Amino acid sequence: MHNSIRGGAFHAPVVQTDTAHVSVSARPPTIAGLPPLTSAFTGRDQDLAELRALLTADGPPTVTVSGLGGIGKTTLAIAVGHALLNSAHFSAALFVDLRGYDDAPVEAGQALDTLLRALGVPAEHIPPDPETRATLYRDRLERHGGGVLVIADNACAADQVRLLQPPSTGHRLLVTSRETLPSLGARLHRLGVLDAEAAVVLLDTAVRTARADDDRVTAGAEGSHRIAKSCGYLPLALKLAAAQLVLDQHLRPVELADDLVHGTSRLDLLRDGDTGIRRTIDRSYRRLTPEQAELFRFLPICVGHDVSTEAGAVLVDRGVRETRALLAQLAGAALIEQSPSGGRWYMHDLVRLYALEQLGEDLELGARGLSRLTEYYVMTAHAANRRVTSRPDRPDAGVFAERTAALAWLDRERANMVAMTLGMALVGIHRGVLRLSPVVMPGLIRSGSAEMAIAVSEAALRAAGSPGSGADESDEASAWNDYGISLRLAGRAEESVEAHRRALAVAVGRSRSSGRLVALFNLGEVLRTVGRPEEALEPLERVRALCQDHEDRYCEAEAWKSTGAALRALGRNDEAARALDRATRIHLALGATRAHAQSQEDPEPTHGAGEWAGR
Repeated sequence: MHNSIRGGAFHAPVVQTDTAHVSVSARPPTIAGLPPLTSAFTGRDQDLAELRALLTADGPPTVTVSGLGGIGKTTLAIAVGHALLNSAHFSAALFVDLRGYDDAPVEAGQALDTLLRALGVPAEHIPPDPETRATLYRDRLERHGGGVLVIADNACAADQVRLLQPPSTGHRLLVTSRETLPSLGARLHRLGVLDAEAAVVLLDTAVRTARADDDRVTAGAEGSHRIAKSCGYLPLALKLAAAQLVLDQHLRPVELADDLVHGTSRLDLLRDGDTGIRRTIDRSYRRLTPEQAELFRFLPICVGHDVSTEAGAVLVDRGVRETRALLAQLAGAALIEQSPSGGRWYMHDLVRLYALEQLGEDLELGARGLSRLTEYYVMTAHAANRRVTSRPDRPDAGVFAERTAALAWLDRERANMVAMTLGMALVGIHRGVLRLSPVVMPGLIRSGSAEMAIAVSEAALRAAGSPGSGADESDEASAWNDYGISLRLAGRAEESVEAHRRALAVAVGRSRSSGRLVALFNLGEVLRTVGRPEEALEPLERVRALCQDHEDRYCEAEAWKSTGAALRALGRNDEAARALDRATRIHLALGATRAHAQSQEDPEPTHGAGEWAGR
């Protein structure tokens, strides 16, 4: 028989050994003993194995499991305790709930009092000061017949558990906390959410615990998977969702899933009495410093999956170094996570909803953060696009010294910029859409993301046509132009031609000719590529004339190149050769390599009235 030390929250703990049961009469402040393992423990095989290895290997005697509130740290700790007792790695186990996020957390001295009583020390022999108690605690562990596993659950600070660290000879301390607690010198294990299948199993188990024959979760698999996704695969959220199904025996999973889709009510639904997601997160939030809390509230403004350190700094108008430290502190409190590659940070969906609630208390402050972030993306993306498309006679590097660095930045931030553009379109921030969409589109076209490019350009068209957006003909022409390129990328040729004609019609009324140049060039290109080269020649001829008027040699070279391709398609090979030769000679004069100058690749589409000038 392998022994564990068990007890109840308001009862005298009982130390079980092979030969005796030692009962302590005084009531401790918290539990001493190993609670039973719940039936809802699932999907943690790898975590269980890793913890077992950490607790049985040579090394520091303390292991810390950290993670978001409600992620299942306590359940995992209890499970590993039972597993190690059953496999005889330890002869006994102690469990103490430190209530770290309650209004009155258990102090180290109180925890030591509980543990000493559980180890059989009479109350009258327990010294009053924590340091002496810690000495006695380590002595009792050393005198114990075998290794003891001590689980200190729900710690909020290193000082709560520092004195609980055992001597290294065969004893181990397993700490669970939302905090990383780096000063403990412990081995660290970060606990993540469940995978999708395990989340549904947990949901089903929780429902069947109330009624064994309740098969709604398995019968309504589609709805159940949607519930799990809306819960962010967080164990506590899944159990609270299961509670809704238990309360209403006729509620179908698909109906609950529909209710949870609406983010404004999700945190209200994920509650059962005093237990709820909002309250769980609030206990962590209220421990933040004002600077940490401000950054936490602002992070959801970036509506993409994650946010860079630089973007976070822009949101709160602080320096990058200071912001990096604040982000690391939020990650240390398990309110955000750092991506494996570093430099980027993300929030759990339910934490994001909570943070948005906090931000909603000051909408003007949030609007300023959004304005700063939009401007950062616009200016940096413009510089990156300029560097990517820079032409040989204009080697200005700007923010990005290397073209590869510019491309890398655009690749990292594209999803966020798209999400911000569509998010602003959804809530009617039309000026933001018109600012951001032109700098997002080149990357979407370059990466072949036709569907997303159509969505962004359609949002820009709606914004340009909305009263109060401040849009002018330039915005509208640019949006039609981008829409035409997107349609062409999607293989919708005739619609693309019509969109470019609309762009030209809008641009014709403008005093500046750059808009007409862009519209004409793209119209000529799409006509040529859809098998209408004869029609393409006229707009391309007008492009060449405009380029000459502007003394833009690069533009002229690209127009001659496109003209040569159209003439070749018509079988007018001598004329095509002359046109392509002119393009080659201009490119060489501008400093291009002969291979580039003689390239027969199609010219890239141009996305806005200012892009020729940026090349």
